[in-house]
Amino acid sequence: MMQVGYPVSALSFDPQRKVWSLAPDFDPGTMLWRLVQTEDGAELRDALDRPVTCGIASAELPLLLRAASGRMLRLERIDIDGLPGLFIASEPFVPGAEYTELPHPATAGRAAGPEEIARLPALGPGTMIATADGPQAIDWLRPGDEILTRDHGLRPLVWLGHHVMPLRAPAVSRPLRISAAAFGPTHPEHATIASPGLGILLAGPELKFWFTEGEMFGRVAEICTAPRLEGRQSLYTLLFDAPEIVLANGIWVSSVQLDAAYAALLPAELRMTLRPRLAEAHAEAARSWLERWEVEMFCRARNARRRVIAA
Repeated sequence: MMQVGYPVSALSFDPQRKVWSLAPDFDPGTMLWRLVQTEDGAELRDALDRPVTCGIASAELPLLLRAASGRMLRLERIDIDGLPGLFIASEPFVPGAEYTELPHPATAGRAAGPEEIARLPALGPGTMIATADGPQAIDWLRPGDEILTRDHGLRPLVWLGHHVMPLRAPAVSRPLRISAAAFGPTHPEHATIASPGLGILLAGPELKFWFTEGEMFGRVAEICTAPRLEGRQSLYTLLFDAPEIVLANGIWVSSVQLDAAYAALLPAELRMTLRPRLAEAHAEAARSWLERWEVEMFCRARNARRRVIAA
């Protein structure tokens, strides 16, 4: 996957006026940089296709901007290993034009702690989610977007949760970097950042024989050994009207099951609206969850037969 954007130095921001602008002499035909996703992370290349840097790409929630015409744009800063890399906009900037930064809607009722984030079914920025418009980066999704689900086809996203793993979080809570094909060919299709508690959908006749269910969730930290990411990390969760299974980087994973703990992370107004309405639909998970020893038993059986682990 490749994305095109603006070098950080090409954009300027006036903090007093809350205005962004692209350098008047910027030539989009010759000056755009490229961000290329690789199996090892991401590589940033300049306008002459020369490597600038490589590493793990991360991003905050995009800024919301308004052009002079009234059109709304999204502007996202991509960091490589924690350092500013480039800006990606939802549509091209006009050189020299001004774009007003708008207040962002509240994103949380309170910040989740490291242990809470670790238990959430969360994914890192850049994870490609299957939608009605094709694969979209999870951090670019917005409430109302139509997301492909395994059980119910296209379903509207109710809420995109944004959670920040702090710099000095305990190692056991830190997100994992799952390598491409960790669970079988194209499973996942690309390196994927995930919280330890993300549910991976497992499938196989063994599950049907042992538990009378052909598909079940296993927590990613119990399925594979993967390196933990250091530093401050952004993670995202998907909330629907009911717990769903979504396609992320080519593997089926769990969405949020709304409970009291997750409801506390929502803006107060949204929490008061959603909790009564969704309580019944979220009473049960989209699939049953395996215990650690059950995951280990399943993985041993599948690996012995050289079978794909994930559904």
